[in-house]
Amino acid sequence: REEEPCDVKEIGCMKWELLSISRGSTSELTYEIRVTNNCSNKMIYTVIQVPDGVVAVEPLNNSVYTAPSGRTYDVRNPNYTPFYSIRYKSKTDSISNGQGDILQYVLPGNTAPAYIHIASRLYPSLYYEAHLNTFNCPIQQLKPGMKLRGEETGAAYLQVFPNPTTGVLYADLSAWNGQEMELRIFNSQGQQVRRTQMVAQDVPQQVDLPQGLASGLYFMEVMTPQGEKHAVRFVLKQ
Repeated sequence: REEEPCDVKEIGCMKWELLSISRGSTSELTYEIRVTNNCSNKMIYTVIQVPDGVVAVEPLNNSVYTAPSGRTYDVRNPNYTPFYSIRYKSKTDSISNGQGDILQYVLPGNTAPAYIHIASRLYPSLYYEAHLNTFNCPIQQLKPGMKLRGEETGAAYLQVFPNPTTGVLYADLSAWNGQEMELRIFNSQGQQVRRTQMVAQDVPQQVDLPQGLASGLYFMEVMTPQGEKHAVRFVLKQ
């Protein structure tokens, strides 16, 4: 039995549910929102407001978000229209006729908005928006070893160590042994700081970090020859 959502808003044929706010071993907060489209018109995108000037920790800009349903969405983070937000744009088969998807994102722990402005656009030009309240949503503390929805795919197969690192970093790409991978590294503002190609091996491989990187949070993203993307966070301490 699923837990009751913290807040539910229904406008027209769209329904948005704030399912949970969770805190893991860091101060970062993970939000889960279920979007349900009861229209026959397919959804084009959903945008979820984030505080002005804040860049969500996850999902990464220009990455592909995979919902628990398996449907995929192109991510723009940050997105500027119709308001400052994260945008999840349907890649192929979008939701309609009562289907729903869970959208998950991570914000820095010092940002805790009292409400979340959310909007969805449907074909051809339908637009619905609402505000979800967060004050009835107690922050859940995840126990060590607990996984958030969606972590079994994606970052679970891509591991880096040591983490934190002082500059020497290894990646475990054994899940894609023999495949030529594109590897990119981004800083916490979503700016690319390194891009390279490497053939995955069944042993950990050293990843050369650029000289002069500042200490802080970074993201490694790898892309398979089929275009499948996986990302993981790491911390650099110089």
